[in-house]
Amino acid sequence: MIPYSRLNIILGLIKNSATTSKSTLSNFVLPVILILAAGLRFFALDQIDVRYDEAVAPIFAHEVAQGIWHQVVPFSGSVARHPALWLYILALPYLFTTNFYIIAGYRVLLDVIAVAATWLLGARYFNRRVAMLSALLFAVSPWAVHLSRKLWTAPLALWSVIALIGLLEIAQRRNPKGWLVALWGVSFAIGTHLAAIYVLPVFALVALLFRRTLRWRWVGLGLLPAVMIAAAYVAYDAQHAFVNICAMLFASSPSTIGSAPLRFAFWLSGGAHLSDLTGSAILQWQWQNAWAFEWIDEVQMWWLLLALLLPIYLAFKNGILYRHKAGDLFPPLQVGLFITFIWWLLPILAHLRHPEPFQVHYVSPLYPAPFVLMAFFADYLWGRAAGWGWGLNGVWRFCNIALVLGVFGWQIFTIWRFGNFMASHETGGYRAVAPALRAAQLARENANEVIVVVPNADPAVNEEAAILHFVLLGQAHRFSDANAGLIGCGMLRCNYLLGPGGPRIAEYLAPNSLQQIPIDQRYSLTKLSQHGLVFKNMPNSPIAANGIRFDGYAIERQPDKLRVLQLLHVLSLPPQGQDYHWYNHVLNVQGQKVAQLDGGGIHPSNWRVGDTLIQWFDIPMNVEQLQLVDSLRIGIYEYPNIKPIMLQLSDGKQQDGITLLVP
Repeated sequence: MIPYSRLNIILGLIKNSATTSKSTLSNFVLPVILILAAGLRFFALDQIDVRYDEAVAPIFAHEVAQGIWHQVVPFSGSVARHPALWLYILALPYLFTTNFYIIAGYRVLLDVIAVAATWLLGARYFNRRVAMLSALLFAVSPWAVHLSRKLWTAPLALWSVIALIGLLEIAQRRNPKGWLVALWGVSFAIGTHLAAIYVLPVFALVALLFRRTLRWRWVGLGLLPAVMIAAAYVAYDAQHAFVNICAMLFASSPSTIGSAPLRFAFWLSGGAHLSDLTGSAILQWQWQNAWAFEWIDEVQMWWLLLALLLPIYLAFKNGILYRHKAGDLFPPLQVGLFITFIWWLLPILAHLRHPEPFQVHYVSPLYPAPFVLMAFFADYLWGRAAGWGWGLNGVWRFCNIALVLGVFGWQIFTIWRFGNFMASHETGGYRAVAPALRAAQLARENANEVIVVVPNADPAVNEEAAILHFVLLGQAHRFSDANAGLIGCGMLRCNYLLGPGGPRIAEYLAPNSLQQIPIDQRYSLTKLSQHGLVFKNMPNSPIAANGIRFDGYAIERQPDKLRVLQLLHVLSLPPQGQDYHWYNHVLNVQGQKVAQLDGGGIHPSNWRVGDTLIQWFDIPMNVEQLQLVDSLRIGIYEYPNIKPIMLQLSDGKQQDGITLLVP
């Protein structure tokens, strides 16, 4: 017979061995989950969306790395501009490199850290099964993967996870230091994107329920980043008539009560309606995937719905709404569930009345709450079979595992097929960066400097220019408006990167002067051996006060317009930030103006000393007007204050323009 005391020791060792085995297994599972999260997010990284918003944020971050400070994000937000914190976070890798894959990989890494932090949250405040399931759900959620690959100014899941950890530390462990973590998390969240403001009601409720944890030292330290971010934002807004603050308080667009926040919140828990991003190619998406089990997305949303009902059920079943023990407001495990539940619910209620249009990413600060709630619900179902017979217990748990694995497998497959679909289809609303990256790489290999030729070539307002500016960061490049002219860059070896609409320059330049290298249907690379045009010498060789010399011109009558080309030479650069417009006045024999066209030409920010500028203007005219044409008066003025730029003629006289005869 084994003595009773020794039997207890043996049983204790077996129990400790089993616990150690489980701990070792969970420690092995975490790296696997993080590798899976990273793999899905790094998959086809050159297929990420780089439309205008996605392109301009890295451009501004690169400016920050070069010492150009921003108080708010320029050109951001449908209601108000966002604080500039994201620009400073994204600027960190730009201090060392402009390589696109490193920049995008850095953004992905922040989301992988958020997955790891979700594991920490589950393990510390629930149990290891909840930690594993919630981290897995986060790792394979198609919407989470898609949003993690965004370089634009958007809510960052990492800050939401940190803020929620802080609140759970306060509520479940009554630790006042949790306020430092929670307030830093929410401050960084709001500083990255204003949508995070909608989680503030959660903080107010936690502060009310757990006010005994409030310690001014930790609250004060926690508020430091919020004060700094708010000070920079208010200082900027004070200089601009508080336009952003007023826009937030009094939305300019009419508000409506709608279900969009609730719908989007359910979508973001998995992959439901990710197909909406396929835009104009949605029919092709549906046709090639008609066999797919789309209903699994519905199962996943029902999973979330039932998970949301569980806290309410437990509240009434276990008396969560009254004091459970002396000096304790809630049972420790259920308080974590309750705080996670209100993190998901209260922002949606605050969002129900919203200005249109409402975007999916506005509710992404809810992460990681839906994954934790779903994991807790699955763990709760797993535990329901504890007292059943082995047969029922095994069947019940097998069904649970099959459901979870089915959803995980489907979401991984969704991510894979979405990436492949976007690589091979033109969707209209989604612009993969891959073609622009190939064009930029080829341009780098073939030139010291790249001239980007696209219509309206201003990265601040033109999407195509912004995309090419983004992928060419670190490479010497300038912009030439395909509708206005072309830059000849002197003795440097230049390539002309033509975007959509760029090939129109062939209308103005002799075809044999272009050596086009097609890259794909969107971009081509061109070397300009000569401009291929015959210009007349400009009379009196005028030199403008802004450093431009008029070398030649060409005028051509066409059936519906008068085409005017100017050959210019840059002798010196104008003041930084100065802009000019060019006027073209068509005159009849009596010197009366019969037509006029003003244009911006090539923007001065793209001039370099020694450049040759070829500018063209098509002046619309009918047949009767063309018959009256005798001469053309051209000149320059400062824009937008319309101050004439005087021309110094070869005989020493000064004029505000020069008159040319029209052949």
